[in-house]
Amino acid sequence: MKLDISRNSIGAAGARAVADALNGNKGLTELNLADNRLGAEGVQHFLGAFQSMEESLVKFDISSNRFGAEGAKSLASVLEHNSVLRDLNVADNRMAWNARGVRDMSGVISFANTIKTMQELVRLVIKNNCLTNREGGEALASMLTINKSLRELNVSDNWKNTGWKGLGDSSSTEFAEELAAGLNKSGLSSLDLDRNSLPSNEMGRIKGICRSRAIALAGVRRTSITPSPALKQAAASALLNSTY
Repeated sequence: MKLDISRNSIGAAGARAVADALNGNKGLTELNLADNRLGAEGVQHFLGAFQSMEESLVKFDISSNRFGAEGAKSLASVLEHNSVLRDLNVADNRMAWNARGVRDMSGVISFANTIKTMQELVRLVIKNNCLTNREGGEALASMLTINKSLRELNVSDNWKNTGWKGLGDSSSTEFAEELAAGLNKSGLSSLDLDRNSLPSNEMGRIKGICRSRAIALAGVRRTSITPSPALKQAAASALLNSTY
């Protein structure tokens, strides 16, 4: 049985009503709650219903609900050790930010730790959650090292290219380093890195790992590849030392 109530903007109040209706349902196999403005409160309302469906639900889409770090932790708590779910979409949920709009990776870390325990999960979409810093890379690497069932990973749109500004080049470098380490121990067959800004040397390393492990790499042409920090430093020094 499938249920698609996506794009209805039901909010937290609507989430409570739907959760009450679904509570005790043990036959639902696919649930799409995308783009409903659930927020962290809406996710919290669904926890009881999730538990009743944990032995039947194989595909779950809760993307574009902006539930933040708090919602990510709530979702992680109810999905831990799930042994049925195979396809999970949590894209566009501001998982790296808390309700006060402050950068907070605790939800990402909790969620990644839960994915480690979900040994039937085959496909994970975690795009557009602003993961590209060292903590985000470490969380993904650890997840990939332990969860060997995961075959398809979409981490596109996790870094918006702002030239040499924004979170800083060291953040994207550290993310790429950690991701590469995780890929080398993963069971992936497909990786989507579309629309990310990653240093050229680390992107080269990721490409090499994907080739050697037969991982199909998508989105490379639209991934902004920035000069490495060492190359930029050399360019800056050359500019300062140039004569006119």
